Amino acid sequence: MSDSKAASHDLMNLRNTLTRTACLILLTLLSVGLVSVFSIWSINKQHTMLQDRMVRILQLTDDARAAEVLHKLQIQEWKNILLRGSDPKDRSIFFESFNNLGLQLEVRLSDLHRGANNLKLDTLVAKVDEVASRYAKVHDAYLTALATGGRENAVLHQASTGSNDIRVRRDQIQLGLDTLFNPRQIDQAVRGIDREISTSFDDIADEIMLLAKGYLIEAQHNDRVRYEQLVRVMWGALGVSIAMIGYLLWQVVRGQGQRS
Repeated sequence: MSDSKAASHDLMNLRNTLTRTACLILLTLLSVGLVSVFSIWSINKQHTMLQDRMVRILQLTDDARAAEVLHKLQIQEWKNILLRGSDPKDRSIFFESFNNLGLQLEVRLSDLHRGANNLKLDTLVAKVDEVASRYAKVHDAYLTALATGGRENAVLHQASTGSNDIRVRRDQIQLGLDTLFNPRQIDQAVRGIDREISTSFDDIADEIMLLAKGYLIEAQHNDRVRYEQLVRVMWGALGVSIAMIGYLLWQVVRGQGQRS
């Protein structure tokens, strides 16, 4: 009878040990699963954030390249004014195209400033503002040359009227196109002033591409670090699980040895 009770007791202990072992394995698997799910969610979140940032940076690249193209087209229209603007009607058409391209370019520069500011790219914001300021001076110099026929010491802003009104400025430009148009003199007044600003547009686009490359390298590094952390956690959890299972089995074997 006592042997039967001892056998029953040993069986109960074994059953309890196996139950604890199964619960431990289940708990370990659950923990590893939760860690894995969290890691995957974290990596996916980082990818989503990076993708959004990269899209916005690439949009900045598009704006920079578009501004550069608009500037080159505007220079071409300027050449059309001087070389093919002998007829007043053609001259007016070329000037309208020149002016519209300038307005589009200003919009692109404004988009560049806003996008860089939203991404907190302070260095790029400062460079865009500098280029916008330079462009405004260059554009103003072109308009001044047209309004005055390229005469020296000519002032477009607040000329004889003392006004900055855009309608007054357009009247002055139109008057200059109609009565003071001298292609050679106008060209000499502004020759070469666009070279530096053209280089500046290239510099902005190149800097944005370097930023995009840097973020991509950083993202790849972060992904590698997170993957290595996930692998270490999983191996650690597996090692702890095996150690605890071994400990429980050792208790079982030890108990059996003591009884025998």
